[in-house]
Amino acid sequence: MSKVKRALSSLRLSEAGPGPTQIDISPFAGSEDLNDLEHTLAVPKKIDITHQVSQLEVMCISVPEAGHLVPTVQFAMALAQRKHKVQLVTCSWAEPKMGAKCREAGCDFVGLAPHVRSAESGEGKAAEFMARGQMMAMFEYYDKEMHEPLRKLVSEKRPDVIVADFITPCAWRVADEFGVAVMINMPCPLKLLSFFSPLTSLISRILRRWSLDRTEYTAMTRMFAAITGLQYKRPCIMHTFFGLESPEPVLPNITITGSTAPRHSGVVYTTSMPPFNTWLEWVRSERLKIVYVTMGSMQVLSDHQVKGLYEGLSRIPDVAVAWSLKEDQQKFLPCGELQDLPKKFFVNSWMPQAEALNLPEVAVVVTHCGWGGLNETICAGKPIAATPFRADQPLNAAAAKRQGMCEIIDTKTMSAAEVERTVTRVLNNPSYSLSAQKMQSALLKTGGAVRCAEAVEDLAENGCSELLCEAPTLAQELAPVGKPIFYVAFGAALAWFVPFLIPALQSYTMSCMRLLGRTRRC
Repeated sequence: MSKVKRALSSLRLSEAGPGPTQIDISPFAGSEDLNDLEHTLAVPKKIDITHQVSQLEVMCISVPEAGHLVPTVQFAMALAQRKHKVQLVTCSWAEPKMGAKCREAGCDFVGLAPHVRSAESGEGKAAEFMARGQMMAMFEYYDKEMHEPLRKLVSEKRPDVIVADFITPCAWRVADEFGVAVMINMPCPLKLLSFFSPLTSLISRILRRWSLDRTEYTAMTRMFAAITGLQYKRPCIMHTFFGLESPEPVLPNITITGSTAPRHSGVVYTTSMPPFNTWLEWVRSERLKIVYVTMGSMQVLSDHQVKGLYEGLSRIPDVAVAWSLKEDQQKFLPCGELQDLPKKFFVNSWMPQAEALNLPEVAVVVTHCGWGGLNETICAGKPIAATPFRADQPLNAAAAKRQGMCEIIDTKTMSAAEVERTVTRVLNNPSYSLSAQKMQSALLKTGGAVRCAEAVEDLAENGCSELLCEAPTLAQELAPVGKPIFYVAFGAALAWFVPFLIPALQSYTMSCMRLLGRTRRC
């Protein structure tokens, strides 16, 4: 394999008649005379760089829920487009949704644990866990059921690299068993890493001991134990970007790539959904703006939340609403049936989201701020009215608000008045759109799925053992906190003790002096 230095300082191509093109290191067309500063610099021509690597066999492994599976699929597709042999490995029930896309991109879909049913099916353990809001228990269930068939698959295929979603511990455990290089795929913000340190993990377990039922608490404890320290001990890819997150030091084994979602160029005027396109024609004829509403694949809205959103959005003038709302939650709409909704509402159980977000009429996005959905919205340059519920969603919404592109709706109340007030503020204040476009510009500077593929190629070629270290222990994490506490406690104790100490010392001194005086007289 050959290496290419990607940074070529001040290269300029000059053509000197017939013959091969020459590369001149000087930025001033072959001269370093100071008089050349008076002339405008020539625009450098584009050059092609070829980087040859060995063809790899890669397994990309994830639990089958969209927030983790979709970025893993995008990662796998990027590797396949670079002519690597790629298998996407997850539960079999995801094949109808993902199988055709994988095969079209040139990677194989491998389904495991065919007896496992999806949470959305309403049947099986995953559905039971989801109905009770036990998300960690659901993820752990998927992971356990995938473990043994994955072990058999890896023993037969022996891939060069395994790309493991960070909520799928069976992937790196099997990789370690068979000596396969592993890359951890983390579609989440850098801030989330702090939750997987020994100290934060301990605090989280203590705080949640009484707020979670036993099943969910036990699953969370085991999952956190598996994840804690990954950011130190494994090469990691993080789908985040600076701009949304404040600049901070990053460990050398962590590669920042930005979102793996496709980067759309320009606006979209028609989508792949004909009924939606028909509705869009009416919206344009009425010259309305669109509020696009999406809550992802896993969030279940309650009766009052659906009604709060509907009533709040219906009060906003000159606005139409495109809403991706699951079928079982549509019954909470005040009108009951979709055909009875006002014309300004287009509600469907599925929407072509990547296309819809890039419509010029979409002015505000109401989203739960899951990591994938947030990055899709940023990629389209749209401002947000956020409805964060759980996991990393509050962190994501807070980051977007700090950057000026978002306002947050309280999901506990989700009142119509608050929905109306928040969406109207984002809609009417152009600063939110300007901030969203600034975030879009920062995101588009990142390498995305292509950078992910390059990181895997680099891992296979060079390894990264020199970049890894052991995670800090609980004692090491407590030391920086413990020392100031000790000094403060010591100072407080000293301040308390000194008033008693001084009289005692004075009394002792006087006694010594009297004793000394008696001794001299004798």
